[in-house]
Amino acid sequence: LTERIKSTHPQYKHLFGLRMGHGVREETKDTRVWFATTGYLVRLLANYPERFDDCTHLVIDEVHERSVETDVLCLLARRLLERNKRIRLILMSATVAAGMYR
Repeated sequence: LTERIKSTHPQYKHLFGLRMGHGVREETKDTRVWFATTGYLVRLLANYPERFDDCTHLVIDEVHERSVETDVLCLLARRLLERNKRIRLILMSATVAAGMYR
């Protein structure tokens, strides 16, 4: 996804980055939007929620794909909303039962 966005909008490619487990990082000092795996976000939110203090939005896609990691991520994201009143949480899914996430 990161590579597709970078190739579609090359003038903005320095703004998009990727973070995954095992130290995989593709970013620059100008990166403003990161794509990350569920596992990476779970570890980051569980251990360093203050890293989101300067973030304005957290977008979680495919929330309908129920797994332990996704459920834990949703719990940690909800806690983040209590800690950080400025951040906006966006949950995305093609087939979501919205009532389940209120």
